[in-house]
Amino acid sequence: MKKFAIVAVLAVIFGSSAFATGTDTSNLAVTANITPILEVVATAGSAITLTSNASSLAAGSVTVRTNQKNWTITLSSANTYDTSKIGALRGYDGVTGTDLYIPYKFTLSGNLYGNAVTLFDTTLGDWQAAALTKDLTSRSTPGSTPDSFAAVIAVGAEDASWNAAYTYEDTLTITVAAN
Repeated sequence: MKKFAIVAVLAVIFGSSAFATGTDTSNLAVTANITPILEVVATAGSAITLTSNASSLAAGSVTVRTNQKNWTITLSSANTYDTSKIGALRGYDGVTGTDLYIPYKFTLSGNLYGNAVTLFDTTLGDWQAAALTKDLTSRSTPGSTPDSFAAVIAVGAEDASWNAAYTYEDTLTITVAAN
């Protein structure tokens, strides 16, 4: 009986391999994600000497690196005067507490993915909220080097409120956000 059982098991083992087919198929799904990148860095330039009707005064630079095609860049100023005017160079002497304001034009331009683009070109002190946000539909140049934009200011004619004893400044905040 033991011999019969062993022979039956061997017959099943060898017999089943004789009837196996020669083809089999299976699928392997490959899934990949890309880590989103959205970075902005603002670098202030050297102190600027204001002169009447000065244009193209280098104020610094801004770099942007993103792999997203739909994003927004927003500009805001720390200074507001006359309750409705956004942005200006605020002058103060640190003693009297009197503030003086000089409106200025701010331009931020450079290359985005190899294309020349002006992100902002607006006169501060007369800003409108719509001019402070720009929607973009292009990623920056691929790789680890961000695209660079020059920050430039210009001022109008000197008037009686300009005072050499004052230090004039404004802090601009540049924010990028995915759409």
